[in-house]
Amino acid sequence: MGRLGKVLTSPEAARLWRLHPDSLKKACQQGRITARKSGGTWLVSRTAMERIYGSWTTEKAEEIEEEEK
Repeated sequence: MGRLGKVLTSPEAARLWRLHPDSLKKACQQGRITARKSGGTWLVSRTAMERIYGSWTTEKAEEIEEEEK
């Protein structure tokens, strides 16, 4: 995975970690998670998300895919 492949928008990250988007946005604004704002959208790294919220696993991805069907 390329370096940019490890960067997520805050809505993407919230969905993958099952967080409320506003909660993650607030964490970004308060500096509780390392993030950068680009064009009005918070960008977070997968590493930063895993450090704060735990690992994102293949199982989580599969659960999300099933729910979206």
